[in-house]
Amino acid sequence: MENVKISIIVPVFNTEKYLSECINSLINQTLKNIEIILVDDGSTDNSPAICDEFALKDNRIKVFHKENGGQSSARNLGLKNSNGEYILFVDSDDTILDVACEKMYHVAKRLKADIVHGDTLNQKEQIEKDSNVRYMPCENIVVDCYDYLRLALKYNCYDIVPWLNLIKKDYIVKNDLYFTEGRFYEDQEYANRKVKIPLLFL
Repeated sequence: MENVKISIIVPVFNTEKYLSECINSLINQTLKNIEIILVDDGSTDNSPAICDEFALKDNRIKVFHKENGGQSSARNLGLKNSNGEYILFVDSDDTILDVACEKMYHVAKRLKADIVHGDTLNQKEQIEKDSNVRYMPCENIVVDCYDYLRLALKYNCYDIVPWLNLIKKDYIVKNDLYFTEGRFYEDQEYANRKVKIPLLFL
């Protein structure tokens, strides 16, 4: 596949209840030059069949089946088989807005950012508790990694999850930003290495 702007990598393990909704949110992205890499990490439910069914319907979807090795190994396999200019990780029990890829990609290109840090919406939190629950004063600007850390800790918004970030693939390769396999809480270790890089916070 040529001219892939974003490779969306989805580690899949026993999420048949949510998987179709997740994949549909990726297929329906307004940015069409994407590839969707589904890595079945040894699922024992109907997840592998769901992945294969979607791949038959959309040629942008690639499916890999492997023995269970954890999210890190699944994401690394996806990375090694990706062709996109940028990488976006999505968990198989989540969905993203249909404009997510388009908005993040265009911001990354316009500002020449290696990482665009997105945001998450917990509807219950947003509606029932506090509409400013994830407020950050540096939204929509480019910030130094140390400024980001300082503000994120101050406002209790330090995110360790990899699925909030659009990352340039060349930067992943150059800085060896692959996941450490066989480790618990791999998100924390990955975030600690990634955050040393200047980024754009959206």
